Amino acid sequence: MNLQGAKFPFPILVFTLALLAGALLAIGYSNDPIWWTTWVAAAPALAAMLMAPQRMRWAVGLLIGLSASVLSLSYRVETGSLAAAVVIAIAYAIGWSSTLKLAATVAERMNAVLAALILPFSWAAIDTLLIHFSPHGSMGSLAYSQGGMLAIQQLASLGGVPLITFVVLLPGSAAGLAIANARGGKSIRLLPQASALAIVTSVAAIGFGLIRLDAAPLRAGPVVVMIAADGHRPARRDWREFINTYGAALDRAARPGVAVVLPEAILRVDEARLREARMALSALASEREATIVIGVVVDNGQVATNNALAFLADGTTYNYVKQHLVPGLEADLTPGSRDLFIGSPRPVTGIAICKDMHFPTLARRYASEGATAMLVPAYDFDVDAEMMMRVAAIRGIEGGFAVARTARDGMSALSDPYGRVIAERRSGAQVGELVGQLPQALDAPPLYVRIGDVFGWFSLLAWLAIANAVRLRRTNGSTAIS
Repeated sequence: MNLQGAKFPFPILVFTLALLAGALLAIGYSNDPIWWTTWVAAAPALAAMLMAPQRMRWAVGLLIGLSASVLSLSYRVETGSLAAAVVIAIAYAIGWSSTLKLAATVAERMNAVLAALILPFSWAAIDTLLIHFSPHGSMGSLAYSQGGMLAIQQLASLGGVPLITFVVLLPGSAAGLAIANARGGKSIRLLPQASALAIVTSVAAIGFGLIRLDAAPLRAGPVVVMIAADGHRPARRDWREFINTYGAALDRAARPGVAVVLPEAILRVDEARLREARMALSALASEREATIVIGVVVDNGQVATNNALAFLADGTTYNYVKQHLVPGLEADLTPGSRDLFIGSPRPVTGIAICKDMHFPTLARRYASEGATAMLVPAYDFDVDAEMMMRVAAIRGIEGGFAVARTARDGMSALSDPYGRVIAERRSGAQVGELVGQLPQALDAPPLYVRIGDVFGWFSLLAWLAIANAVRLRRTNGSTAIS
């Protein structure tokens, strides 16, 4: 069958649906998403593509993709550059145009079940490629739009963010096929089966999440104090200025058995001043029998690194070097290459810094080595405060550990292995403290820790297989599947 030959008296409808789809996706990609917009965005997008004439489909798809980047464009400029923001916007526009066009072709040449699966498989596959090859890790995934749907976030424990993306795009895809079918006056094969697949998958996903969240409450453990204040760019270079700002709060927080976590890069020092800071903080940690973690940029004039220094009650000092740097903004820094575990406040506690938590591969590595909690100094951009909190919480779901993330110009938060935020505090001009207790770890690591991105790679293969089947059918001149 061929929908493209249908007559539509109101071509403005295609344009309207495309803009609506782009607006819904833009909300999903923004730093303040509304969870349900991602579930329905594929419906007007796929309907518009199917209702558009063949010669216009690339243009319709590009309009949808470019519209989807509107709300996040200024943020990408702020965190990178105008050139990078434009390249990313164009890449996503091409991605949406090509995947929507393929879905429309599959609906016309094959059947609704495969057509409904194209967008979910495509974007789950793209998520997987981003996780493993992008300098931004998993950032940019529609999975992070589900901050208001904790039950759906539990899917990260099975298949990471690719599985979340798959599930949230499936219902809209099936609905888009139904809209186009009704509007076009011609039937798309297996449409009832596609609708049933979307409904069953959605119900199963939500049910899994609700059952997982209904687990027995986790016992509270050691106390964590997160201390942060905004601003102060560049980072303080003077140890005494740091003490004037953070000294009183640090003195109050450092108590026996307590872990104190300060933000990323609140000091920028050379080796000589680093020794002064080490001696003072090590002495305080030993005297108070506490653990202190602080973010420090060390610049010896030739090499600069972004570090998290950890001082334990027994006098030992550890140094973690940030492994994933922000492209452009941290171009002057040298990345690290080693994970770090410390023995406090739990026997297996991991250390990471801010952008490291954008990478599921890092979280899985820590989890596979037995991490029960992560202490994370961070430095945000204010407008992304809640988004970064959600990203870190999903790493906790994937890895089965608690996350204590202290951010300046952002949101300090403590989340449990189910991604539930136990305590949160937005930073301000004045130094503030957030106090919480690390919840216990899960008895066994989630499935995602053991199998990794199996679902994501399967999605890539399925996407390629369907695309190849379409190519073969076009070559053979077939327009229907027997």
